[in-house]
Amino acid sequence: MVSGQTTQSERERTLLDLRGREINAVFTVDVFNEGLDIPDVDTVLFLRPTESATIFLQQLGRGLRRTRDKAVLTVLDFVGYHRKEFRFDLKLRALTGQTRRELEHDIQRGFPFLPSGCQIVMDQQSQRIVLENIRGQVANRWRDLVTELRRHPDLKLAGYLDDTGVDLADVLKQGQKSWTTLRRDAGVITAPGSDEESALLKRMRAFAHVDDPVRVTGYSRLLRPHGPRYDEMSAVEQRLARMLFFSLFPNGGGHSSYDAGLALARDESLIADELTAIVELTFDQARNTSPDVPHFWQGVWPPNLRVRGWCCRRWRGCVGGRAPAAAVG
Repeated sequence: MVSGQTTQSERERTLLDLRGREINAVFTVDVFNEGLDIPDVDTVLFLRPTESATIFLQQLGRGLRRTRDKAVLTVLDFVGYHRKEFRFDLKLRALTGQTRRELEHDIQRGFPFLPSGCQIVMDQQSQRIVLENIRGQVANRWRDLVTELRRHPDLKLAGYLDDTGVDLADVLKQGQKSWTTLRRDAGVITAPGSDEESALLKRMRAFAHVDDPVRVTGYSRLLRPHGPRYDEMSAVEQRLARMLFFSLFPNGGGHSSYDAGLALARDESLIADELTAIVELTFDQARNTSPDVPHFWQGVWPPNLRVRGWCCRRWRGCVGGRAPAAAVG
């Protein structure tokens, strides 16, 4: 065995014996991770867990030198499921270059798209353990979501979810978190938020059900920096404006008019950006069909507007309901 405590002369003698096949294996601790060149090494055993993809690839590289007589490199990974927080995905993504979602599919299918001559072999139990680890790591811990975003700070919401395999609900966290909160915690956004922004961010989860083109395009237009005034809108746009208003301010928010509430949402650019990203993403992911509109909504509900359930209390003010206190339109 060679460790950091082993003298230089002992290290050199050990390597000479390995090259001369006087010994068949060398166990190392904290040495030989890089800079070692023994091309005839044809087997690498991993016994130490590491969450550093760089260190893992450096260790793997000790056996990747090519020689005329070495047909393959055999890698035996004995790092067990000894700690629940260990990240199998980091190691496997470093090897394959896959996103987490792609990695899940490859594990289930036996890694069918590796380069010619390469294999990653897992028995059924190992496959189950690794998949459970990958699926449970990021989704359940906010700090891991933050870490993932720090690795790819330029990702938009849809790209982040696709890359990590995380669901939108994991980012919105029961109304207590949001995409903007995640970006701020990851250092992507450095400016502090206002009190108004903090309150509105808790309402982002209310838009995760929007899955129809009418609201997606309507909300996006209403949230533009120079969106229309309420009295300039068509009847359908006014209904959409009221729906948007009461989704953001369930109790009216103390605003004297719909215009005042919508103006606040527009001024908070991060709110407008996140809300637009959420409704566009939800619409893209939608798989449900629209039920028939109840008869008492006929003639006032925008055509082709999807709904998942009918709750007049939630949408009070949308059709013939009350405006904010002292509202003037």
